[in-house]
Amino acid sequence: MIMAMETLAMIAPEVWRHAVDTFGAEERALRWMRQPLAELGEHTPEHVLLEDRQSDAVEAILARIDYGVYG
Repeated sequence: MIMAMETLAMIAPEVWRHAVDTFGAEERALRWMRQPLAELGEHTPEHVLLEDRQSDAVEAILARIDYGVYG
């Protein structure tokens, strides 16, 4: 689990910090990063960041969660 956190922090540091701030802990942020989301074509945020390098899509979802308009 540490490796995934470090990798996400290196690949997309701003998005990782945003996720940790949104969910309040690294473990909770990583759990969210590993959940498939319809908005991402049933891919996980982790996959989108590491494989597709589409941080904007993940950032947009986190912003919606922050503002309470997600779900």
